[in-house]
Amino acid sequence: MSKLSLVLGCLLAAESFAVKVADCPKKITVEASDFRLTKKVDDLIQDDDFGGMPEEQEKAIRTSYKNLSDKEKVSRSFKLKSAKSGRCIYSGTDLEKIEVFSRSGDDQLYLQTKLGPRGTLLRVYAEVQSLSPEEVKLGKEGRIALAIPRYPYTTYLAGGPLKFVGKAKQVSAE
Repeated sequence: MSKLSLVLGCLLAAESFAVKVADCPKKITVEASDFRLTKKVDDLIQDDDFGGMPEEQEKAIRTSYKNLSDKEKVSRSFKLKSAKSGRCIYSGTDLEKIEVFSRSGDDQLYLQTKLGPRGTLLRVYAEVQSLSPEEVKLGKEGRIALAIPRYPYTTYLAGGPLKFVGKAKQVSAE
């Protein structure tokens, strides 16, 4: 391959991301409220991903689900940590973060925060309608999910199932 075709390939790849890193605001606040749970905790526990789970993990999932059902809203503010490869990443302590990214041609945002024991996290996903250094406009509703670490780990860094359990009827960013 010639140097010119390599350079053009790199430029085209950089332009293929819908989220432009130059549009990432330096700071972001996301608030989600009015949670509507559509999946019952017993259905979540009976899911194939958790076949034969230890009692400790089941208790952690039940506690996390209860914590979510007791929440009226969640709000987090973070400063921009990195902007590269079509992603704007804002992070706080531990695994709490907000990320703006493109997936299948759609711009999305998710807010991730601690929810329960054994490293269970809450994620709220929302559609990004527009992004600029001054403003982030989101679709009105979002989807909520539990990010559950694989057993025996107590952090989601090891991965694990992401289970969508309902909707956030109000999601906003500033």
